[in-house]
Amino acid sequence: MASGDKQPTGNNVPATGVLVQAINTGFSLEASFPNGGGNVGAAEVTLDVLLPTGLAISINMGGVVGAGSLAILEEGHRYQGSLTLSIQDKITVNALGILTDRLPDGTSATSFIALIRASFTPIQLGLGFTLNGIGGLVGVNRAANTDYLRGLLASGQLDQLLFPANVLDNPAAALAVADSSFPATEGRYVFGLLAKIGWGTPTLLTLDVGLIIELPAPVRLVLLGVLRATLPSFDKPILRLRADFVGSVDFGAGSVEFDATLRDSSLLDRFTLSGEGAFRLYQGQNPVFLLTTGGFHPAFQPPANANLPQLQRLRLALADSSDFRLVLQTYLAITSNTVQVGARLDLFVDLPLGFYLEGYLYFDTLFEFNPFRLDVQIGAGVAIKRNGNNKLTLQLYLHVTGPAPWHVTGEVSFKLIVRVRFSINRTIGGGAPAQPLPNVDVRQLLREALAAPSSWEVQTSASALASPVVLRAEPDATRLLVDPGGALVVRQKVAPLAFALERYGNARPQNGNRFDITQATLGTGANTLLITGADLTELTDFFAPGEFRQLSEAQRLSAPSFQLMRSGVRLGLLDGFTGGSATVQKVGYELLVLGSPTPAGTPIIPTPSTEAARNAAPTAGASAPARRQLVPMPAQQFQQLSQNSAIGQAYAQAHPSYLAPEEVYWREDAYVLARADTLTRYAATTYANEAQATAALEAAVAADSRLRGELLVVPAYQLDLQSV
Repeated sequence: MASGDKQPTGNNVPATGVLVQAINTGFSLEASFPNGGGNVGAAEVTLDVLLPTGLAISINMGGVVGAGSLAILEEGHRYQGSLTLSIQDKITVNALGILTDRLPDGTSATSFIALIRASFTPIQLGLGFTLNGIGGLVGVNRAANTDYLRGLLASGQLDQLLFPANVLDNPAAALAVADSSFPATEGRYVFGLLAKIGWGTPTLLTLDVGLIIELPAPVRLVLLGVLRATLPSFDKPILRLRADFVGSVDFGAGSVEFDATLRDSSLLDRFTLSGEGAFRLYQGQNPVFLLTTGGFHPAFQPPANANLPQLQRLRLALADSSDFRLVLQTYLAITSNTVQVGARLDLFVDLPLGFYLEGYLYFDTLFEFNPFRLDVQIGAGVAIKRNGNNKLTLQLYLHVTGPAPWHVTGEVSFKLIVRVRFSINRTIGGGAPAQPLPNVDVRQLLREALAAPSSWEVQTSASALASPVVLRAEPDATRLLVDPGGALVVRQKVAPLAFALERYGNARPQNGNRFDITQATLGTGANTLLITGADLTELTDFFAPGEFRQLSEAQRLSAPSFQLMRSGVRLGLLDGFTGGSATVQKVGYELLVLGSPTPAGTPIIPTPSTEAARNAAPTAGASAPARRQLVPMPAQQFQQLSQNSAIGQAYAQAHPSYLAPEEVYWREDAYVLARADTLTRYAATTYANEAQATAALEAAVAADSRLRGELLVVPAYQLDLQSV
């Protein structure tokens, strides 16, 4: 038998004082009667004591009422507890804590997470704002799981992590949310501040917000929040709003992510509001920039590394009953190549005799500015149906591009017994030429960028040499001291090099449209070094192709937002360039003899620290200045000493053992031209980015028009996969 297995409910509040109960404790008694007798006469009796698996506590004293529990799990390797207190009916405290002595992979390490929140009578902050609650979070060997936090955002449970009403309503769920939001991770620490802020009297707007920092490097910031508003008043609300959001900044990866969801919201207490939005800004190997509310154009494919969910349109339900529905949906998106906006209106009406009416009206738009260009798709339709079958339909589709001229294509169809279709293909505006782009001298911009000192950099040798060169500080910021064992680097971000510029932002390139660095000359006169060919190593940086080439609508939707393109060069082979001054190698060590009483007539070498010290005559019997002497060192002795010096050790470290594992790195996608019918290579050339491959395709089509539609630009790895 067993006793004490009652679970805490948070409601066992004593009349007064503190009540502590053991959970799952007691004893068990078993008896048997073996043939040979037992330990108690003829009976074999076994008595086992059941140790408690936790504690439950209830408090009712001095205006403090509450309850909590502590559980012992995983055979004593995990302790977790929760607590809710009400103080004088004015302050409510919720707390959670988890302590383990091993990580999920079995590693022995202490992992700890504590989360405490307190809500209280609002404190006035000024301008109508109030502080309604505060909280804090501490985690040792814990890290923020942003994917899980975005899952809480999607399911509407983010408020359970910020300021829940009572964690004892479901303590297991509250602990699971905290544990999954900040899972055990060796070597990571999280600290956070929580706040509940209100506005208005009575409170019309509340913001539950948490700011969390994760350390050490790479440092991450996480922002959590739930915004609720009822405006302009509770009695006559025009807008009821709830917006949940999760944001993060990863300084190591150079990324910013922000997601928001609109839920439980309405207009005039009749029309429901919902929808989702996102912001992404990634630097590094695969840069991304996009901002959207409600999603994207139907033909747009977001970058795979943007880590975006399927975003819901911003939705306003003007009517949403079983017999009548009228729903408006919309979106707005901005990327590095496009501005996208669209909307859709859907109608449903229940008719007599089992008939019903369905209708829709939508538009999807792509914008390009200066010169202004518009691409709009418009659709509309209405149908009367019965049992899912169309009885009467009318549909319209239009595709409009322009202006100057406006070009309209589309189709109108009607069906009663048979379907009738009419095609549309019209040009409006007489084919007037578009307003030309303004001119810009890209050559001059490149000259100015390359002449700027900030575009130049001296790189020292990648490996420490036995006879290193130490460069003195150069007082003139416009001059660079070149390391003969290193390299000279020049780069710019005005425009990609070795690339035909079709445009330059909102302007047209003038005075040339293709630029590159093909050689470099250092020095003047007899001391001149010419660097060409293989000694000019290409440097790349990310550029937005849409800023430098004319993109079609399909390309603006599918082309990568940023691509690695040539930005500069590294000048090698500098070991033969001395800059006009002779190089002298002198190796020695300095002998310093500290001052001491010197007999008269003893020669003294004064310390050349000051002019006065150099000229001062020594006085017999006085403490002499320190004597310095440069002692030459034979080359063989220098080589022996340098082998075990810091320089020698650095040289050895720069040349790893052949047993060391190979370096792991990320290789950027390369592109090729392929035949559309067979998906085989059209040419052997491989291009570093999609922009260069597209330019090659356009050149091939210009040379042979029969290739139009026969060639594709595809990532090289796709063809490699086909050959496997």
